[in-house]
Amino acid sequence: MARAHKQNAMRPIPFSSPVLHACALALGAMLALAPGARDAHAQATMPAFKGDIEACGKPGWPLLAWKQKLAGTVEVEYRLASDGSVAEARISGARTHALLEAATLRSLKKCRFSSATVAQAEADTWRTAKYVWTREQGAEAKAGIAPFVLADLVAAAEQGHAPSQYQLALRLLRGRGAPADPAQALAWFRQAAAGGEVAAQLWLVEAYRDGSHGVERNPDEALSILTDAAARDPAAQAMLGTFYERGIGVPRDVRAAAGWYLQAAQAGDRNAQNYLGVLYWKGSGVEQDRAQAVYWYTAAAEQGHAWAQQNLAFALEFGLGTARDEDASLHWLLKAAAQDHLPAQQRLKERRYVPTGAP
Repeated sequence: MARAHKQNAMRPIPFSSPVLHACALALGAMLALAPGARDAHAQATMPAFKGDIEACGKPGWPLLAWKQKLAGTVEVEYRLASDGSVAEARISGARTHALLEAATLRSLKKCRFSSATVAQAEADTWRTAKYVWTREQGAEAKAGIAPFVLADLVAAAEQGHAPSQYQLALRLLRGRGAPADPAQALAWFRQAAAGGEVAAQLWLVEAYRDGSHGVERNPDEALSILTDAAARDPAAQAMLGTFYERGIGVPRDVRAAAGWYLQAAQAGDRNAQNYLGVLYWKGSGVEQDRAQAVYWYTAAAEQGHAWAQQNLAFALEFGLGTARDEDASLHWLLKAAAQDHLPAQQRLKERRYVPTGAP
């Protein structure tokens, strides 16, 4: 279960309510223990407010913060207006993450304090509170995710958060939640890639490789970015294997490609597992070993790779590299065909497969 709660500025206070539960009562209790003076002694001795918050926004998780598994404590300061609203709020203390900070301020500014609370507040007094954002597993985990807010994403990107820069680039590229702006998208892709975001690096690699999205074709630059990403990411290792296999930016070297495929396949990358299976099947860059090919086809097929499912079905149908098993072959063909894989659909027609219950 994901939750956001507040705690007293001096000591933690447990709060177990889920995100969907109204946080007004809990927030009122926390603020009653943190009446605003920054001096710890004064904070401990001042009388608690008798009035509770009448209404407070529910602090839902920002969607991208949830996806990026962010967590942390956001410290805030706020002043009350005469009508019980929050006149002003700002981030205090150590900075955490722009997505969480923006969601915290939005929630706090929705709060309304009772007249008794306002009566006890001194003019222009800044009071303190903390929002503690934690993540827990549970059926209610996604219930409190807040709607996407473009300003939050922009703020995080401008702070230098590479995953947010990548997400912003995608939205600007596709016109999702923001007007399409390919030039700005490209700038954010480059910033995210420079920050080590592998997804942005792979996007740039494809753009430089193909000369797409307003990027001039540059295989050397594509290879440079990809080599950097491959030092830490299996998907990049698999793609680098294709560069060596096809001679993109480097002399063609199928043996080197096999090495990159093996590294990525062992890390669980399904594309690399299928590519490596093909090399073993053909004996290209490695000694031919169809049992090894079937092993890697199976690993990729079990992860839903349609081409691997088709390749495994062929091996099972004719007993190549494994025992012949037409039922198992049909099983994998159906799996691939269900993903609109045309070769599998064509093979089913050739085998005159009739679905159960068909007239």
